[in-house]
Amino acid sequence: MIAGERRRRRRGARGRGARGRAPGCAQRRGKDRGIRKPGALPAELATQRARLDSLPAGGELRARLKAALAQSPLRPERLEPFIADVERARASGPLTREAVRGTALDAALDGLLFQDGNGRWTALIGLRATPSAPLDAAAVREAIARSGVTGAFSST
Repeated sequence: MIAGERRRRRRGARGRGARGRAPGCAQRRGKDRGIRKPGALPAELATQRARLDSLPAGGELRARLKAALAQSPLRPERLEPFIADVERARASGPLTREAVRGTALDAALDGLLFQDGNGRWTALIGLRATPSAPLDAAAVREAIARSGVTGAFSST
């Protein structure tokens, strides 16, 4: 188990230690397969907005799909439900903590993130070894030390 603190509250989802990433560069090395990261639930507001802004409007998406499917047996009109989903996502805006109150995602976040009376957040990141990726406790401790996250510690 890894725990780390974050002092200020981010807008949107409750604050996430280490910017939503496993400490250090374990993710880049493929060593984080057994880590459940609260930062993935959901992404920062700026990231969400950028992703939503990158979605094309319905008309543009239809034109792109028509061009992409020109040599395909799939008819573009079969993708209208997908286009409707994209338009709905564009209109819905970023996912905030308030928007998930009372849902399964809310329960998942409550199990991983805690705020103390001083406004500091603690994120718990569970580590789980798998047969193909055994847990390297020394590497975890080293990554935490390099992360610079104030108050981060590991119980491995």
